[in-house]
Amino acid sequence: MDSTRDNPSVLLIEPGKSRDLTYPLGLAYLAGHLRRAGATVHGIDLRIESDAALERLLKTQPFAIAGIRVMSTEVRRAASIAALVRRLQPRALIVAGGPHATLAPHEVLARVGADAAVRGDGELPIAKLWSGDAAPPGVVRRDGRSAEVYVHDDLGALDFPDRTTFPMHRYYRQGSYGGIARTAMIATRGCVKRCGYCSAHALCRGDFRKREPDAVVEEIRRLRAEHGVRGVVFEDDALVIDPSWAKGLFERIALRAPGTTIDLPNGVNPDLLDEDLLDAMAGAGVRSLAFGLESLCGDNQRAIDRTFDLDHLERVARHARRRGISTTGYFLIGLPHDTPLGLLSQAAAIRRLPLDLAHVSVYRRLPGQPLQQAHRPMAWTALRAFRAGFYLQYYGEPARLGALVDRAGGGLPGMATIARRAAQWLRW
Repeated sequence: MDSTRDNPSVLLIEPGKSRDLTYPLGLAYLAGHLRRAGATVHGIDLRIESDAALERLLKTQPFAIAGIRVMSTEVRRAASIAALVRRLQPRALIVAGGPHATLAPHEVLARVGADAAVRGDGELPIAKLWSGDAAPPGVVRRDGRSAEVYVHDDLGALDFPDRTTFPMHRYYRQGSYGGIARTAMIATRGCVKRCGYCSAHALCRGDFRKREPDAVVEEIRRLRAEHGVRGVVFEDDALVIDPSWAKGLFERIALRAPGTTIDLPNGVNPDLLDEDLLDAMAGAGVRSLAFGLESLCGDNQRAIDRTFDLDHLERVARHARRRGISTTGYFLIGLPHDTPLGLLSQAAAIRRLPLDLAHVSVYRRLPGQPLQQAHRPMAWTALRAFRAGFYLQYYGEPARLGALVDRAGGGLPGMATIARRAAQWLRW
């Protein structure tokens, strides 16, 4: 089918059931590229809309392509959506993208029932599919032909994300950090590190690409002018892996977009930070920073290739606090060398660290992770019980609990927000 002549419409679907209503930035990038190519783009986020709304849309609007973002934890959900599309629009090309399609394309084709899987950066591949290209880069089809992960070498050639397909106001976080409107963006793509618990390296072939700082600043300025956004959340996998470039970026933001508030939720190795970089962050408006610590057990650190200097962590965490930057430590439990006694010892050590918050996740083996020793020395239920106990002790301290409530909006609304999020996290 000549898609551009017979049917110019594309539907982008966020399957959701996620714990957090983050902005679907990847789909917004696809929408921008498709619109520039001439496509008519519709989007539906099933974290906000119902499946019935998707069904109504499919009954009233024909689409040449239905694109579904697939996470490794949402394959069954994506399959049910693909089945609905297939039933109501049998002529539509169902395209799976996102992390799981990149890491396990043939599994996605089989289990989700997609016609094609896009590996890597999806902007160019999906636009070429829409225009009728039979063999775009990065695309795997059901005939079994393989394709390498596709990456854009020049991020400057990409359009800014289209923020109208998924309207911005539906994703503003009104209950955090004073209730300002904020949204997600990126300044880099990829990561050169091969941490054992992380698949970021496999998602990008190990390439790390940076945008020009002035282009990042221009996007922030547009977000302010066009959408009223005052805060941005950098969702990069490795924003400060080049510390000198990162320092220059924050200095440009401070100079050309003063008054911006910035959150850095993805875990940074503390060894990459020093006081000068933290000063530049604070000057740009960074107010929260997460450390990807994962484990305080030396054997686990070596197993996942995530070592850091504990004394240096304490120094930079204290300096961040002096500069008004809230810090969070991310930790994993269920790694190969975890034992009940060892986890109890770690919990005590974590409580002594000069961090404002701590977050604990149970390790799950997913495609693309280099870690070979994937067994869990403790049962899943025991790990979840340990995590619940850690949270009760850690946030049972009045000062930490008060800071957490203030961060969520303060007062009874803040307490309700924390209770709701705690229930979500403890179920996962």
